[in-house]
Amino acid sequence: MGLPDYLGWQWKSSAGIPIGCIPGCPAQPDNMTETLLYLLHLWAGRAPMIPLDDALRPTWLYGETVHEGCNRGGYYEQAEFAEAYGSRQCIVKLGCWGPVVQCNVGKRGGPTESEAAPTSAAFASSAPCRDSRTNSCPS
Repeated sequence: MGLPDYLGWQWKSSAGIPIGCIPGCPAQPDNMTETLLYLLHLWAGRAPMIPLDDALRPTWLYGETVHEGCNRGGYYEQAEFAEAYGSRQCIVKLGCWGPVVQCNVGKRGGPTESEAAPTSAAFASSAPCRDSRTNSCPS
């Protein structure tokens, strides 16, 4: 459940600004900051209406699949699939949803225990990517 489920998917503020959803596990800090800054520019009249997809996610952040930015994409193209976690090969056969999940974590990275390491905690641990639309996290 998210804010659109409570306020309604068509809800807009009195200034005409819609809800923007930033999914993640947790949400990537740069995505949060970039979206908030865009909304502030929109509110100030310095930006056009925020482009959102059908899940109310900013299209410039969630328009491509994780697979398109994954460092294991070459292994996928060569049909070299991992048989166990920890392998450098593609983990799509172990449950990764990267080819269908729309998110920029493969390109931008994500929050980790050490922000000095610009990668997603899930990527670093070889955990399969899940659907950012449902906020499902690897277990």
